[in-house]
Amino acid sequence: MAALIPYLHHNMGNHIAIDLGTTTCKCRLYTPEGVAASFAREYELLAEGDRVEQDANDWWNMVKTGIKSVCGETGIRDVDAIGISSQGISVVPVDAGGAPLMNALSWLDNRASEETAEVERGFGADWIYANTGKRLLPCYTLPKVIWLMRHRRDVMNEVKALLMPLEFLNMKFCGRAATDCSMASGTMMYDINKRGWSDEILRHFSIPHTLLPEVLPMGTVLGAVQPDVAEELGIGAGARLVMGGQDQKLSNLAAGLRHGIATVSLGTSTAVSVIDGNRRDDRRFAVFALNNSEQIHEAAVNTTGAAVKWLKNTIAAPSYAAMDTLAEEAGGSGGVTFNHDFEYGASISGLTLGTTPGNIVHALLESVGRTVADLLDGQDVQKVLLYGGGAKSAIWRRIIEEAVGVETEVPDETEPALLGAAMLAAGGEGVFSGDCAFSKEI
Repeated sequence: MAALIPYLHHNMGNHIAIDLGTTTCKCRLYTPEGVAASFAREYELLAEGDRVEQDANDWWNMVKTGIKSVCGETGIRDVDAIGISSQGISVVPVDAGGAPLMNALSWLDNRASEETAEVERGFGADWIYANTGKRLLPCYTLPKVIWLMRHRRDVMNEVKALLMPLEFLNMKFCGRAATDCSMASGTMMYDINKRGWSDEILRHFSIPHTLLPEVLPMGTVLGAVQPDVAEELGIGAGARLVMGGQDQKLSNLAAGLRHGIATVSLGTSTAVSVIDGNRRDDRRFAVFALNNSEQIHEAAVNTTGAAVKWLKNTIAAPSYAAMDTLAEEAGGSGGVTFNHDFEYGASISGLTLGTTPGNIVHALLESVGRTVADLLDGQDVQKVLLYGGGAKSAIWRRIIEEAVGVETEVPDETEPALLGAAMLAAGGEGVFSGDCAFSKEI
């Protein structure tokens, strides 16, 4: 695997990385010596039923606070470039001055179920998947935009642009509301075959092209940070803003995703990702454009870490490490089967009077391992990189390795999204292209 931090050392200078997640904003200042300062702070989701919103101004204010924090802590004003990792597919309508006309609709917002059905009636699930790489779900941006057109005509009469978080931040930094392929291809409005906004979809739903951002490669230099913004942030004039990408994709790439090497992010849910996957018709995988030639195939496995947390609380285990010890001592599942998908109805079967808590823990970890193995079956994969909170568990790593039948490895980096953003800031276009996870090796 490429030596990632040395990569930044090799590209001398000071670089700021931002990771604007769903509920947390993180920021790091990298210098030639390493990580000089870090910042992390949570911000609000505004949720009511199936409606989940955020104030887009919070995105920008939190990013500014983060940069002021890391630069203030170090006294560093001379910043060469800024890179951004961003949550995807949330959308905010803005006016001609770039001000939000309403709260952003979060990617967690599911109000647009009727509009999703309208997309299916207009194109069919097969056409949508073949051309956008997406299943018909209301979390994507297209149904949300249709909902806005149907229910918020007051907003749409004033709107000048529909922006996701990455474009919104780009606009605030340098006045250019542009995005990249990894963000655009999450919307259900981007043609992954033609590598551009879908004329057919936009025409069918009367969505003007002019409302959507230009799409540029990751690492493109968008311009200098605007002088008044630089002054407010306390950084010197001339800092460059470099095109970032969607957070999960940057995490995968910085963790080491490339041809023949898959990534598995073990968090509350689990994401299994491969480059240019072989199972192109397997709709468990969403397909995202990475650049002009490569795609990331990503499958989300629901309630994996969440199931582990539920079991921990249910059996009153004092810690996750204690759960690992129980599973190790049990030595196996003892015939117990644990279906971990709480979203559709989890289940435990095969219990006997001799079943121990350790058997149940082992069965849960095995269940996730089997799911990962099934998703990777038939893929051209020689190694699997495990990262996220679940990757700290030695027994879970071993169970997954036995299930997938290839070597597994845990990268040292604990904040891969930030590292990916920093690498783009330091290296520019071409860092994550060609043979992926790094055409620019050390």
